[in-house]
Amino acid sequence: MKKIRYFVLPLFMSLTLLAGCTPKQDAQVKVEGDKPNQETKQENDTKKPEENKEKPQEEKVDPAVLNRFDKYFYKGKDEMVYIGMAEYGYRAKYEKEVTDNPKEKTVVYKGSMSDGVGETKGPREFIASYIIDKDKVVEKIENKDYLKDRKTTLNSIIENFIVVKGEVKVGNKWEQSFKQKDKEFKAVTEIKAVEKKGDKTQFVTETTVANMEGYKDNTYIEKRTYREGLGLIDFENTPKIVNGVEPIDPMVGYGLNYIMDKDGNKDIIER
Repeated sequence: MKKIRYFVLPLFMSLTLLAGCTPKQDAQVKVEGDKPNQETKQENDTKKPEENKEKPQEEKVDPAVLNRFDKYFYKGKDEMVYIGMAEYGYRAKYEKEVTDNPKEKTVVYKGSMSDGVGETKGPREFIASYIIDKDKVVEKIENKDYLKDRKTTLNSIIENFIVVKGEVKVGNKWEQSFKQKDKEFKAVTEIKAVEKKGDKTQFVTETTVANMEGYKDNTYIEKRTYREGLGLIDFENTPKIVNGVEPIDPMVGYGLNYIMDKDGNKDIIER
């Protein structure tokens, strides 16, 4: 009986040792197996929110859409000469076209005043930029004329004037807000005519601003004509009331008189 007891005891101890080791090995495998998942989770948590989001795709604009207004701009090398009432006038030349932004392009003109006042302190210059996108054309003026108080307009009272928006068709209207002397106004522009002049198309716009003191009937009116291949050919607006006296002419303005080459040859613009 003693022999049997000695044989059973080692066997029992061996089974106990095996039973005690197995759970530890399983636990070790489980921990090691979970470790990569924890590291991956930690890496994801440490990423910046903007890195986890997909970058939005940049909108591409069809060049044909941008070019639908393009025909109304002059891009020749000669000088455009504008003449108006009371010896008013200026000259402008096409400078460049900027296409850095895929959603828009800008047509730039450089001009200088040419009126009865003269240039007593040097050139009285300005830059007119027309920003064209898929929906509209905006005129932006940088006026360097030292005789002008306002540096963001040339003759209009509306800065960043929307030349055209939407389709070039009669009856099309759009609105824009602008400020003058810290007061906000609303300008409403409408295409009044789309017509042919020879083989060229031209359109006429009329802009109205209500509740404007200093103008007849407290209303400011501005009319513009743009012709294919030439751009702006006519401009007129409501003159201000001076010292309480209404002006004789209800509208004053100027127009593109001729285009002159470097030799002084003039191409007269027909009305």
